[in-house]
Amino acid sequence: MDFFDSKKNWNETNIRVGRAWRLDELRIKSNTDLHKLWLETGETGERPVVDVVNLFGLPEKYHKQEHFLPKFMNSRWVKSYMEHGYINSLSVKKFYRLYQEKLYNIKRKERNRNFNQVQHLLKRFPDMDLEKLQAEYPDVDLEKAKRSKKARDTWKIRRI
Repeated sequence: MDFFDSKKNWNETNIRVGRAWRLDELRIKSNTDLHKLWLETGETGERPVVDVVNLFGLPEKYHKQEHFLPKFMNSRWVKSYMEHGYINSLSVKKFYRLYQEKLYNIKRKERNRNFNQVQHLLKRFPDMDLEKLQAEYPDVDLEKAKRSKKARDTWKIRRI
């Protein structure tokens, strides 16, 4: 039976074999050797990141770290998240709704600003290359901007 692998590794795809490198062994390695070792393991050494919802109902990135107690045994965590239900409270939902409205208004104002800029450019430079203008402002409907009153060349008519 020494010829076969242990039963706990039979269905595993990644099996770690051997011991970890000691610090004094790594210090005598060259940079290329260290880089080769790093490619063998494929681990970056960074902490894993998880998307979680904070107390205000906003998504945020959480860097995992070791804790002395697991979450379910930590009474402060259980009390704040489970018993009081901060995340599902009406005030948090209202805050999140207003926050989403604020983000929507910011995007809407930027979209309107770009549309007005395109109208101004079309009025000022009527022979402008439309493909380059569309590449510069991809979210703007150029046909709608050309038909708008602000984009028409009305000052020439008033001069005559």
